[in-house]
Amino acid sequence: ATFEDLDAAKRVADKHRHELGFIVRKTFEDAIKENRLLVVTENDEVVGFTHFRLRKDGVAIIYDIAVLPSHRRRGYGRQMVNRVLELAKRDGCHCLILRCPQDLPSNEFYRHIGFELAGVERGKKRPLNIWRIKIPQKNGKFQPLKGKWNFVMPLQHTLSVYSFWFKLLNSHADVFPVHPLKNVLLTAPFAHKFLLKS
Repeated sequence: ATFEDLDAAKRVADKHRHELGFIVRKTFEDAIKENRLLVVTENDEVVGFTHFRLRKDGVAIIYDIAVLPSHRRRGYGRQMVNRVLELAKRDGCHCLILRCPQDLPSNEFYRHIGFELAGVERGKKRPLNIWRIKIPQKNGKFQPLKGKWNFVMPLQHTLSVYSFWFKLLNSHADVFPVHPLKNVLLTAPFAHKFLLKS
């Protein structure tokens, strides 16, 4: 998206306040600057948009997605999701997640296009379904090892640090398809950090 699309995307968002809440203009400005906003057009008119982020931890997130009611069931929503998936795969992300209020019919759309319900969390006003789709990485950055040990961690990294990260990742197991610290080999302090295959 470009700054020429900003006003039109904001109008689409404003027509979906029940679904998305109020989205301030600066959100769109920042997303355009950082190439995190996609728009779909028909006859040079913006009829839908999606706001997303590709995080450094390998998780891609769709924050907002909307298509005008008059232009639904034409494949625009699926096109935008597929484009985010392409960008996420290219960036080495291992999954795409999004949150959707439980009372919205869009939940069935996400299920239909391949998302899996990963959990439910309390929203500000209503419960939110957390939808997730895994991104296969054959040639990308994220490729979990098939061997027994995923990482070597020298003992200079204290057990308290290891324990902290282990608990943190366990509490977010719905987001991580593979626990990166599940199989860690603790070694002497002089050992180098590197990946092992058993």
